[in-house]
Amino acid sequence: MLSIAQSNDIRCTTFFTQEFDKFSDLGDTITKNIWSPIIFKNNRRSGANFEASMFIAIDMDDGNTLKPIHKSLEELGLMYLIGLTRNHQKWKGNKPPCDRYRIVLAADNFCEIPEDYQYTIEMFIKSLRSDNSCKDLARCYFPCSEIYAVKDHGHFVQWLQKPTQKQNQKSEIKVINQGRIMEYLSGKRLIKSKSRHMTLFAAICDLRRLGCDDDQIMQIVISSKLGSELIAEDGEKEIERYVRSSEKYL
Repeated sequence: MLSIAQSNDIRCTTFFTQEFDKFSDLGDTITKNIWSPIIFKNNRRSGANFEASMFIAIDMDDGNTLKPIHKSLEELGLMYLIGLTRNHQKWKGNKPPCDRYRIVLAADNFCEIPEDYQYTIEMFIKSLRSDNSCKDLARCYFPCSEIYAVKDHGHFVQWLQKPTQKQNQKSEIKVINQGRIMEYLSGKRLIKSKSRHMTLFAAICDLRRLGCDDDQIMQIVISSKLGSELIAEDGEKEIERYVRSSEKYL
């Protein structure tokens, strides 16, 4: 469920909710309407009227090449939609043409706490070096010019809880840069003398700190490039041992 503007005027503040049978159905809606991933109280778009969201939308405007990001999303096994925005490969003011696109990710539940919603998006913004205004609680978007890619089946993103001042250092470790996990599982970033096994274990520990259980971690690892390679070499039981051992490092 997301919100659709009553008119195709970016200044419009009246938004109505729309439901979808499947994730890929979003494509038709977000190429024809001004929309928001946020559900607003009384159908009035404003930050104070934030009610809930089950989507993350991120604009990529500043030179993040499309194909590597698409490949990373595939390797992570995420459910995603990538839409080209209206200034894709065009001049935008005094900025030269480059890949400009929007990533939409889905959660399997509504986030009803605005601070957690903003904090989760902030982690993606920092990871991907994307548009900081995407975390605005009244954010809405122009229609995409076309859908570049969509994957209907895959893993959901998880909402992160914004840490409070009272939380200690160990608790704050749970706020993980999800972009680092993407780099680890894709095999693009290896640690400790290029050890693939240590890199996979680090990603597993990060997923554990995010709150993933054993089954969720195994699903993500199996669908990733690095995980599938090591399972082929060492067997699934060895990777399951890594997952069980990760509990000791929380």
